[in-house]
Amino acid sequence: MTTFYTTASQMIILFTLVGIGFAMRRKGVMNDEFDGKLSFLVINVAMPAMIISSVLSSSDLPSTHTICEILMWGTACYIFVIFVAIIVANVLRTDAKTRGTLEYLMVFGNVGFIGFPVLNCIFGPEAVLYGAVFNIPATFFTWSAGVLMLSMREKGEKKASTKETLIGLGKAMMSPCMISCFAALALIMGHVTDSGVIGQTFEFAGQLCVPGAMLIVGSSIGKMPLKEMFTNARPYVATLFRLLVIPFAVYFVFSFFITDHLLLGVITICAAMPAASSGTMMCIDFGGNLKTMTQGTFLSTVFSLGTIPTVAAVLI
Repeated sequence: MTTFYTTASQMIILFTLVGIGFAMRRKGVMNDEFDGKLSFLVINVAMPAMIISSVLSSSDLPSTHTICEILMWGTACYIFVIFVAIIVANVLRTDAKTRGTLEYLMVFGNVGFIGFPVLNCIFGPEAVLYGAVFNIPATFFTWSAGVLMLSMREKGEKKASTKETLIGLGKAMMSPCMISCFAALALIMGHVTDSGVIGQTFEFAGQLCVPGAMLIVGSSIGKMPLKEMFTNARPYVATLFRLLVIPFAVYFVFSFFITDHLLLGVITICAAMPAASSGTMMCIDFGGNLKTMTQGTFLSTVFSLGTIPTVAAVLI
């Protein structure tokens, strides 16, 4: 129960910030232009700084063997979750566009905006380091399998081309967050740390990540028409799998193979995150079912306030 209450208290702090963002959107203080600029700052400055800081401030960097394990099991985790999502989405019997969107909702969690702050709250900075490495296969699958999911069409309808998919993957790999993940990987391999001016600079810049990200999530929810968020049954099913079924399945399957408790915990918590906020933007770019994506993102974000502490208490 201690883990539950500790995690719940941290989630309450995070979601209080979400509530402030929601209120500021409804008051007109935050809007799309403000959110866009703050999001740019968080994604391109604060989040990379937090990832780098997790290495520089670490007193016990993981070994090369551990890094390879994270990459290997992170890849295996996504393959497993994609397999589960495809089965569930096909059972729901809907059109191809909606089916692909539901698959995306179940597979990809909000590791960046919510995952890194939660990992830091539950396990500490070392878990953010593990999460940064885990984010490498996560990004690859987002821009490969994720794009294919959102591009699903009935026969005769236009799909995203291979060129568009490759361009999207290339852009993702060159984003500041991905560059910071690779930089963190290089620092780990070189066993480079710094608690002086450089390390403290990255630490202070990274502290903007948590409040900034939560305010943006709250503002994004605040602009959605709430009545429409509860009118479709399928996003509820996707939310149930996204928040509870998949993290429990990931834990029990991979606990037979992973002996590192922190690594298993990081993979499990990442699997328990609400739907990725990037899904809405990718739906627009690649033609997924935008309404279903918005509903699933809203529901999973709200319900994760209770499910993340539950997963942490029961499994970690």
